[in-house]
Amino acid sequence: MLTLQWLEQPEADPGPFAGDPTPWQTLQVGRIPLRRPALIRLVAAQATMLPRFQRLLAELRQLLTQMADEPLAPPWSGPLLPAALGANLLEVVLADGHTPVSPQPRWQQALAGGGRAWVLPLLPAEPRTAYETLPSELQRSNIAFWHGEAMAELALTLLARAGVSDLDRRLFISYRRSETQALANQLFAALTARNVSVFLDTVSVEPGVDFQTRLFEQLADQSMLLALQSASFSHSTWTRQEVEFAVANGLPLLILRLPGLDKSDLLPGSRAGEQLDLEPADLQPGELQAGGQGPGPLLSAEALERFMAAILRVHDLELVGQLGQMRQRTLEALRRHGISGRLAQAGVAIHGGGSPPRWSLVPCARPPGIAELYAASSFAEPGHGRQRVVVGRAGSLPLERRQQMDWAIDGRNVQYCDITMLDALIAQLEGPQP
Repeated sequence: MLTLQWLEQPEADPGPFAGDPTPWQTLQVGRIPLRRPALIRLVAAQATMLPRFQRLLAELRQLLTQMADEPLAPPWSGPLLPAALGANLLEVVLADGHTPVSPQPRWQQALAGGGRAWVLPLLPAEPRTAYETLPSELQRSNIAFWHGEAMAELALTLLARAGVSDLDRRLFISYRRSETQALANQLFAALTARNVSVFLDTVSVEPGVDFQTRLFEQLADQSMLLALQSASFSHSTWTRQEVEFAVANGLPLLILRLPGLDKSDLLPGSRAGEQLDLEPADLQPGELQAGGQGPGPLLSAEALERFMAAILRVHDLELVGQLGQMRQRTLEALRRHGISGRLAQAGVAIHGGGSPPRWSLVPCARPPGIAELYAASSFAEPGHGRQRVVVGRAGSLPLERRQQMDWAIDGRNVQYCDITMLDALIAQLEGPQP
């Protein structure tokens, strides 16, 4: 369950945590697959911020509607709600960067709450001294800054910080060097500046390794493939195989199409809805070799900002969708074994094997890694089974990665399973117990 609470006016000063008569607007969304329940509280520090605050709120609700894939229920007015046991809590304050922000007791409680509670200030990038308007305890927080009128990226940042999507964004760029080297370099720099882990073959492949093997190993571990479709993109064996690998392994695909391509020219296995079309006005043909960028056009500054927001939006929506699909496939596998009636989906896991449960399955959107194994093994909330299994796209992982994970789980209460092998695992879990 995701709970979003906000005030329609600047928060009263000092705004006590308990007994505040100001009604909060509350919106709850139950259909979004979450790794943990989440509570987001959103306020504006000054009245001048209310128009921007409303744009941010509208962007958040639009994203949540897309993630839930259904209209949201109307919000209601009421008191401030406490965070549920084991939930992520995110306190968000939008401020103008000029007026001092009054500290709120609940922010101090969140800062003292440990690893699943955060306070996130939102400030303009200018003036550079904007952070000095925050209370001293918030100046130590990692602040999210915005430029101009952009609100879309802030909404994505909030959802990622609250655990609705993921702060660990990973993206693989597939392109033809002879046509789009400059564009690939430009996107690499812009995405990296937004804390996205980007694989680009010219900067991400170590000397002396098998180049093609390295490409597919990296593809297996990404969140999304971004294909820069130029005129001869499909003529390259490597780019064609990268797209085919993504489609075959369920990796989300986004295609950035250069001008002049036929609308019906779809890459193998792709769909028209996976495309973003560039217009001639988006490009700067006069700077084909600017700054040593290499061959091909660059995006204009306005187009770069617009497509950055679109790429991040598609990435985060796809990642949430991938988690939902993995959970659905897990539940379907359990139903094939006739045990769905004894299982309950709660928080991050799907539990089974009796009451209390003996085991818990933990679906994940990406191929499982050390971080996912550690998280599943260390769940302390009541209701988790002794044996935990991380379920994901593990079949395409390189041998070295599997060896590392096998070493990490040796003697522990956690293992991993490729989604295609889940039926065999369930039969094992439900088999005769020692």
